[in-house]
Amino acid sequence: MFHHPLMLGIVQNYVLNPLVALYNVLDYGEDLPDDVKDQKKMLRTLEQEESDYKARAKVLESSVRSIDLLIEVVKKTKNYGKKDRYIIMLSI
Repeated sequence: MFHHPLMLGIVQNYVLNPLVALYNVLDYGEDLPDDVKDQKKMLRTLEQEESDYKARAKVLESSVRSIDLLIEVVKKTKNYGKKDRYIIMLSI
């Protein structure tokens, strides 16, 4: 069978890609673009959003750890004088 690159490109662009796009829309049941190219663009955007949210989560986790450490310092220094508080803070 003769496979001409132009013919394969036309079949992919006008037959396969629309079918894949339709399959994705039916399979996921969400509002997806009707075109595979637009679906890929949407996927890249969502992947970037996921990466951004993961970075934010790491920052928040770090903040929570810092707050927990500060709470421990406050608990340990609550019953000490100023000189003792300074020594405890240096040891942490």
